[in-house]
Amino acid sequence: MRRFLLAAACGLVALGAYSQGDASIWKNNKGITIGFITHQSLNNDDFLGELGVKTPFQYNSSYGFSFTSGNTYLWPKGEGWAGNRIKVGVDVRWFDVSFVKYSKYPKIGGVDLKDFANAVDNVFGGDDYWSPSDFGDGWGDDEDYDYGEEDYLDSFVDKIGNMQVQIGMGVGPQVSIAPLAHLDNAARFLRVNIYGHFDPQTSVVISKDYQGDLHGSWAFLPTWDFGGNIQWKNFVVGVEGRWGSAKYSDISQGGDYGYEDELPGLDDLISSRKVSWRNASFRVNVGFRF
Repeated sequence: MRRFLLAAACGLVALGAYSQGDASIWKNNKGITIGFITHQSLNNDDFLGELGVKTPFQYNSSYGFSFTSGNTYLWPKGEGWAGNRIKVGVDVRWFDVSFVKYSKYPKIGGVDLKDFANAVDNVFGGDDYWSPSDFGDGWGDDEDYDYGEEDYLDSFVDKIGNMQVQIGMGVGPQVSIAPLAHLDNAARFLRVNIYGHFDPQTSVVISKDYQGDLHGSWAFLPTWDFGGNIQWKNFVVGVEGRWGSAKYSDISQGGDYGYEDELPGLDDLISSRKVSWRNASFRVNVGFRF
């Protein structure tokens, strides 16, 4: 009995020591986060609808990155619930900026234009030289129709480029869990943070047409995100998904075309109206907290 009471007393003393020191695991809530956008899409489900053609149109990202800074305000103060293992609060991103470079080949009607370009190249290019004159008289000379081994579609879109810049802030709830808070070693600083934000953004889409001319459009883009991270002392690693949609207004001069360019380019078709674009992205985050 004496040994049991002695062990219980030692346990209470140790638990008190742990509890007194555990408040430090809830510090380090300010900081910065760098995100690597592994995938982001730019979608329009009613592309060229005014022309009677409702065709899904999508660009996928080549690469992207983001930067955020903010603070998390946790409650209750001091020790948390469930044996100092759980706290809730509000996470605020005072500054949130991202940049995405999209691939030059879009998907139109679910068909990747790059795959179509490769198919065209297999027909008109490759090691076997092809020319309309191979079909006989009336097609002209090889010099007039010199297709050779050039990928024409690739040449056409070679100058095309699209990028997107977003600047804003975010606010939302966060739940923080410290499952090893009872330990008396460095493992007690391990935390799991789960969060969601409403992220109002100013979004600008900049595009370059096949002639190399720049065009731009902008929108107020309300986005939502959901993610989680693992934090140990000052370091954070996590993942996050984002979604948002808005109607973009043209901020460029639009395309001027005349005798030498009788057909309008993509920028001409969208510059006269607001275009709805949807965004969906996934990113991997690393951060520093202090």
